[in-house]
Amino acid sequence: MIRQYSTTTERYVDVNGTVKRYGATNPLVKKGEWSITVSKTGYHKEAGHCLVMEAYVQGQPLVIVLLDASGNGTRVVDAMRVKMWLDQQPERLATR
Repeated sequence: MIRQYSTTTERYVDVNGTVKRYGATNPLVKKGEWSITVSKTGYHKEAGHCLVMEAYVQGQPLVIVLLDASGNGTRVVDAMRVKMWLDQQPERLATR
């Protein structure tokens, strides 16, 4: 259920007769360009802005954990940089 809800761009839920909208906070999920299987964004005083997600990169599952990003959007840009770096070095994800 967590996988399904964390990778859905939006969902409407009936809470005691009131319909509430919940939307993804990870822009990578919203854009749909990544094959993300589970995602969690958040903020914690000690860890800062964080992003934890599993995504398929070059057909391989990859877990990305980013802590203490300098801002809310920085964690997403950092994830994009990681993917771009891996895309330039396909041998890093090659199955051995």
